[in-house]
Amino acid sequence: ELQVEDNAVRHHYEVSQKVIDSLNRNEKVSYDPQQYNNYSVSYFSTLTSGVGGRSYYAENPDSMRKAVMNVFSTRLNSGTDIVVLVDKTASMDDDLEELRKSMRNIFKYLRQLKNVKVGIAAYGDLNYHFDFWYNKIDLGTDVDRIEKFMDGFSTVGNPDFAESVNDAIVRTVDEMNWTPGNKRIILVIGDAPSQEKPYSKYSQQEVIEKCNEKNI
Repeated sequence: ELQVEDNAVRHHYEVSQKVIDSLNRNEKVSYDPQQYNNYSVSYFSTLTSGVGGRSYYAENPDSMRKAVMNVFSTRLNSGTDIVVLVDKTASMDDDLEELRKSMRNIFKYLRQLKNVKVGIAAYGDLNYHFDFWYNKIDLGTDVDRIEKFMDGFSTVGNPDFAESVNDAIVRTVDEMNWTPGNKRIILVIGDAPSQEKPYSKYSQQEVIEKCNEKNI
């Protein structure tokens, strides 16, 4: 159980394997179609629903930062592995600057928690960026290395809309040094849906099955 202080109100979140906390209700989210791409919304909402997670829709970099802080402040307790998986293509420039600000506050928060491990990974488009499309830092409790990673973070250009989200999630699931017995969370931050076969190695359903198999 995780207790979060918010304006002198104590909230309790029951933690289980599939439903991480009481915020995991699969509610229909309204959004402005002029502001959000319908294909992106459909992709991410279907993905999160399939793994028992939740989608957040951020109208601007500041609301993205608040959403990230919300996830870290309500979903972590002792014995949690969380990986931040972020789109590193050029359209994310302003969002990534806010993410850096978020992580600085999150680092302070994490030092108060015991046995919480954080990793970070970034993805682009494997069809254009080749060996540079994906990079990561393994899970650990040393937040300084995450901070250095974020400070040196740079985006890469991409000529099309969709990115290698499916491939990045599967690679993160397969290659991350998950802690046996810990709860496992991947926080995906992006503004575009995934490439589909044959430009992706995996379908969305295969991604969902992979995550559920590994209890993520």
